[in-house]
Amino acid sequence: MKKLLRVMPLVLILALVIASPALVNANAAGEITKLVFTTEVRTITPDIASEVMTIQTQDTSGNPANVTADTIINLSSTSGTGRFDISAEGAFDGSITSVTIPNGSNSANFHYKDAAVGTPAITAAEAPDQGWADAMQQETITAFKVTNLIITPASPKESETINISAMVTNNGTETGSYTAQLKINGEVAGSQEATLEPGANQTVSFAITKDAAGDYQVEIDGLSGVFTVKTSLWTMFPPYMWALFGVIAGAILMFLIFSITTPRKRAAKPAAETVQPATKAKAERPAEVPVTAPSFEVSNLTINPSQVKQGETVTITAQVTNSGGMSGSHKLALRINGRVIATKEVKLEPGASNVLGFNVTETMPGDYLVEIDGLNGVFSIPAAAFNVTDLEISPNRVKERQNITISATVTNSGGASGTHALLLKIKDKIEASQEITLSPGERQKVSFMLSKDKSGYYPVELGSLQGKFAVEMAEFTEEL
Repeated sequence: MKKLLRVMPLVLILALVIASPALVNANAAGEITKLVFTTEVRTITPDIASEVMTIQTQDTSGNPANVTADTIINLSSTSGTGRFDISAEGAFDGSITSVTIPNGSNSANFHYKDAAVGTPAITAAEAPDQGWADAMQQETITAFKVTNLIITPASPKESETINISAMVTNNGTETGSYTAQLKINGEVAGSQEATLEPGANQTVSFAITKDAAGDYQVEIDGLSGVFTVKTSLWTMFPPYMWALFGVIAGAILMFLIFSITTPRKRAAKPAAETVQPATKAKAERPAEVPVTAPSFEVSNLTINPSQVKQGETVTITAQVTNSGGMSGSHKLALRINGRVIATKEVKLEPGASNVLGFNVTETMPGDYLVEIDGLNGVFSIPAAAFNVTDLEISPNRVKERQNITISATVTNSGGASGTHALLLKIKDKIEASQEITLSPGERQKVSFMLSKDKSGYYPVELGSLQGKFAVEMAEFTEEL
């Protein structure tokens, strides 16, 4: 019995050593309690696939927790036109409503597309229900895009005006309004509304001042930047210190004036000594007029037009002035998006000025930042934007199995060539599609021919247009 009691502690210690890895693993592998989105809220253009979105299984502490079997995650949206797909190039035809988290993993990816402007909420829930908290995230669907944040100057003085601007572009197919909101250090500092036609853009500008030195974070609808207010000399010391400096400076000035105006006693000179008129000769020399070196100022940057179609020419000009006292030469460098694309040199006499011009042609859609000697501006080529108009259904009442022609006109109202997939939907299901490539300003009529072998009413959706046709039994055919 004594031997057993002596051995028992050793047995218990050995058991704890053997079981400790299992205990550690049990604590590390937390039980799944919730689904969460690990990607940020998305801002999405209508009918354009979102960036990748990721959902993840986590434990109570927010740690990733792996599933122990393939797990289906159902996806849903509060928008009736929202669609999901596992690829950004997918069909987004409504057939994909879930993703699968593989066994031994903890996440799954998908993309989202929506035709309607709004703020739909996307929900992810496991199937079958295991008691996990659902993941929910509210996205923003907007046809407007904000680009080209410009802050001038980037290092202002206290109370100096700071100009902040950005460009708003309507990438949608309808005219609409957008309110750009300026935030400084997270607080709203101003807003401006822009009403734009499809493919158009507009620069929104704000002018602010700041009295306190320091760094200021700027944000306009997702774009961010910073400016730094420098401390001026007058704010380096409190007012009483400046008063003390004034008293000291006044005392020094009075001392200098007293020293200059008080006559000094001079020693008597011998009578035979004569004074040479050297001073007079020196005073009669003409004073030399200083000549300043050439100094150049660049101003009046113009960009015409500020919005073009691909392949069209943009003329960029700036004025160069020689404000110095000598003639000289100055070289202008034109930068587009930070890259030098052309230079010109001008020689000017003192006080003269000249306007130099550059012709630029770009072919890719987007915004182009122009810079000449510290002057900044922007021109843009709007992306392809397609409008679908003039829906025709002929005839609109037919017999069973009789052909129907459905057509519409597609117009590229953007500034660049592009390809558009026109979908024909019958009763909310895709019946057919056609891809059409159009140059800027080009339009083309697209037609579909089909027939139905069952009587009834058939709603039609072609792009954003809607209509309907009726199919009747052979003995009951007449025009609507």
